[in-house]
Amino acid sequence: MPISLMSGRVETPEFSSNMNAFYRIEIEAKTQAGIQSDTVECLLGAAFKESECARKSVLRAAWVLTNEGKIVEQGSSDDKYCCLNIFSNGVVAEQIGSFHNERGRRYGFQINFLEDGSALAAADPHLKIEEGGDLAETGSVVEGLLLLPCGTASLFGIYLLVSAVVRHSKSKSKQHQTVARKA
Repeated sequence: MPISLMSGRVETPEFSSNMNAFYRIEIEAKTQAGIQSDTVECLLGAAFKESECARKSVLRAAWVLTNEGKIVEQGSSDDKYCCLNIFSNGVVAEQIGSFHNERGRRYGFQINFLEDGSALAAADPHLKIEEGGDLAETGSVVEGLLLLPCGTASLFGIYLLVSAVVRHSKSKSKQHQTVARKA
């Protein structure tokens, strides 16, 4: 959803999902808009070398995910251990958090911008909550599909290795017997 990064609180409409999944919370801005891409990256805090930025990041936010009025998850843009920068098709996104969604559960989301980020207004900022894949949902299917062929290939590889060692040992033994007969 389009979002103003001015100081203050923003709430999204309630949402739910039809699957258990991991979700990323991102602030996204366009690099092909009225601001140069390196400036957008710096203002979002997504630059590879923040020390080379003429302006520091203006993205400072705290967020809360609720279910039936109770806090389920919360975090902050300062929690850098959780975060990921995404660069794609003229868009830069700074991940400010993540959560695990439970199928059918309704959530509310609030974000409080702690600093005025209106310097990014020309880059058309958006709040984006997107499914980021979940091993419990998708990984087990892929794992199941790959288990049989990978297991078979591994066993075949072990068979070839053992066969080669046995043939090599027999060959060495025959060479020793031939050398012993000649002597």
